[in-house]
Amino acid sequence: MSTGAYVWRRSASASPCHCSRVHPRPHGDCLQDGLVSMAALTGSRGHFAQSKHLWCPEILASGRWMDDHGRRIMAQNLVPLEQSRAMFAAAMDNNGFLVDPLPGKGAKIQIYGVVHGDFQPNMARLIVEKKVKSVVVESAVCDLHGVSTGTKITCADYDPSPLGQNLKFFCQCASQLRYFPDPLNSPMWRELEREFNGEFLVYIAAFLNEAELIYGDVPKEETFQELDKYATIEDLDRSFTLRAESFYKEILQGGHLTSEEVGVDTENTVDQIMFLDREAAMCNELFAAAQKGGPEDVVVGVFGAEHVLRAKEMLETRCFETILSRKDTQAPDPVAADKSTEYGLKRALMTSFLNQVGTSARETMEKTLGPLPAHCLPAYQQAIKTYGSVRMLLACIDRPLLEQVCCGVGCDAYDAFADIRAVRPVNGGCGYSDEVLTLLKA
Repeated sequence: MSTGAYVWRRSASASPCHCSRVHPRPHGDCLQDGLVSMAALTGSRGHFAQSKHLWCPEILASGRWMDDHGRRIMAQNLVPLEQSRAMFAAAMDNNGFLVDPLPGKGAKIQIYGVVHGDFQPNMARLIVEKKVKSVVVESAVCDLHGVSTGTKITCADYDPSPLGQNLKFFCQCASQLRYFPDPLNSPMWRELEREFNGEFLVYIAAFLNEAELIYGDVPKEETFQELDKYATIEDLDRSFTLRAESFYKEILQGGHLTSEEVGVDTENTVDQIMFLDREAAMCNELFAAAQKGGPEDVVVGVFGAEHVLRAKEMLETRCFETILSRKDTQAPDPVAADKSTEYGLKRALMTSFLNQVGTSARETMEKTLGPLPAHCLPAYQQAIKTYGSVRMLLACIDRPLLEQVCCGVGCDAYDAFADIRAVRPVNGGCGYSDEVLTLLKA
């Protein structure tokens, strides 16, 4: 039984929910006994969930940890995550990237990369100082703002949803700042900089200027509907691997490298939906705003840091127009949505992938697509346990990268993960097996 390149593999004695083993078990029980215990190395500090038998010195040194649900946790007395993020923000050009897509004919475009939730006041300061009249953002102020790409919001708008309180509050802050002759040097602004993250300050600065605050992103609901419609099981499996590799590269190299290697011409369906289509939409809004301005004007874009380099390239080459055209005219063939048991595996892979993106993304996906049919739940539950484990993260990465983050003692660490690697759909597996689940529980 197959769907595209996905093969449901069975042995003669296996029930329909089992897949045949593709690789033999490594010599000896080295996954259990041959890998150094993290607990023995670190004493009582930290926690590494099911990877307690793996020695990962670089992870220990970095102070970055992830539990079996893809959530990052902290070890005492190690480098705080906030410090790492601050270092990344400093590594990015603190003044953003300046692009001039319409030399002498339109406004210049200043693009900022943000780590969502971090304190980055420089963006808002530039908006006020340059008297910017158009600001394009990835994150909507409220539900009304994020209803569709290109939606503009002002303090005259009213949003009855709970997030509408954000709009009301930011407008009140902007109104009070106007009482100061120099808002940026006022006590109130200093207090706002201490209390609010960079994106919140951008909203306040835009309202202070009475600027157009434009939602540039594709609504999340639309993105997840397209992911469900067009992405195959293999697509999601490959993207899970890319995200896992980026996580460990982030630990080893510093910074947030999640999607820097995704090219504007990628053929990966998940990358097209999750990155290129959204970035092209944001660039289109920036370009349209720049066309309305003059050579002395500046339009500001505030996007997640992982989008910035591609957005800059799209604006410089104007390839965002090609990407949007491709989306409209050359969309991939929809994946059959028969809600079979295989759909349970697909949703598990989608959930595991989005857990690496962020909890809010996963929650929005679940709300958008609704609950799984009952007959899909067994496959979902087994696959989510498999892909929610740290060992699957380590099994996905290639040998050179694995050797930098994990060492085997008395065995080869890469071979130790062979059974887990074998159940991956891209390797001909069915996404889970009783043997692997037993292995993960050990």
